[in-house]
Amino acid sequence: MGKGVTVLRSLQRQLAPDGVGPEHAEPTFLQALSIKAGTAKAHRFQNLYSSLNESLLCEAWCKLNKRGAPGVDKVTIAHYGEDLGGNLKRLVERLKRGEYRSRLIRRKYIPKGNGKERPLGIPVVEDRLLQGAVRLLLEAIYEQDFHPVSYGYRPGIGAQQAVKDLTFELQFGRYGYVVEAWAMLSKRPG
Repeated sequence: MGKGVTVLRSLQRQLAPDGVGPEHAEPTFLQALSIKAGTAKAHRFQNLYSSLNESLLCEAWCKLNKRGAPGVDKVTIAHYGEDLGGNLKRLVERLKRGEYRSRLIRRKYIPKGNGKERPLGIPVVEDRLLQGAVRLLLEAIYEQDFHPVSYGYRPGIGAQQAVKDLTFELQFGRYGYVVEAWAMLSKRPG
């Protein structure tokens, strides 16, 4: 007779990534940055620029929105990805030499519901890629400073999750909330 299905798993199993392969594994230096930021609150990170390497850019490429429009250089994401290894290598070389400069933003106007247009800026693929890599670096450091109840501008957390959690707390939590709505109610159109 077997032992049956165990509900509890070991701590190592809980902390293991859900997927397998390089597209699911967080680079170890990002993990190290995250651990350092969490354990040594007074530590000030310096020279993060040197952390912009091919490994981090490859991780940023995996997380990049592949449906985005091309920028002013007309290079699509598919075209950039055809020689991804070479493009990343050349980008890192330009970064190391201090020759990298961001490109102009392509301006596109999107129609709004009221008949007006909203301006939209579309950066080139390489700029988006580099911005994504910098975002990964900064998230690894600053995510440690956020409280569990902070919802704004965090990866995988947003307004919908805040509403779900608030709804749950209002229904099942130990605390009640008082919302002052008099100012809004007094401005009712009449």
